[in-house]
Amino acid sequence: KNFLILPSWIESPKEYQDKNIIKLDPGLAFGDGDHPSTCLCLEMMEDKAIVSKKILDIGCGSGILSIAAKKLGAGEISSIDNDYLSIKSIKENIALNFNNQEGFQIYFGDFFETTHKFFLKNYDYILCNIIAGVIQEIIPYIPKLMNQNGIIILSGIISSQKEDIIKLLNLYNFKIDQVVSKKDWICIQACTIK
Repeated sequence: KNFLILPSWIESPKEYQDKNIIKLDPGLAFGDGDHPSTCLCLEMMEDKAIVSKKILDIGCGSGILSIAAKKLGAGEISSIDNDYLSIKSIKENIALNFNNQEGFQIYFGDFFETTHKFFLKNYDYILCNIIAGVIQEIIPYIPKLMNQNGIIILSGIISSQKEDIIKLLNLYNFKIDQVVSKKDWICIQACTIK
């Protein structure tokens, strides 16, 4: 509803000046805003109170979700990816949208090693738009990274994988808040049960 994603070489159309404009040059990294899983994440993020919140973007790709979070007023944003091209891409895309990288911490490496090495924790929101198999591997570790009222937004899940992901979330004491779908893709919002 509120975002307009533009390739870096296109000027912002005047009729869309009231939109939250994200300039993007995805290059070889995933995340140009066109894929249903990315759209679902952005739509879910739009309705959240993200101002001044601490965000973790796992598998950041082009950085689209991290940039969107900053445009929505997020405070500290940590972005992780194990693909060098994604790290290069997110840095370039942050530069397209902001005067500096203030508020962003970008980590190149494996999720498990990075979160442990840099003591990443106390996140208000965790965003993860990657494949379901990887999501299943990291779910058991997510509660250690969240604050008491933390929310996780998971996407990159196809319809047939939805129930398995929900069962695993329930197993690790998450309450499912919202499930939305688009073109056979699913996005799940959950929070930790107190």
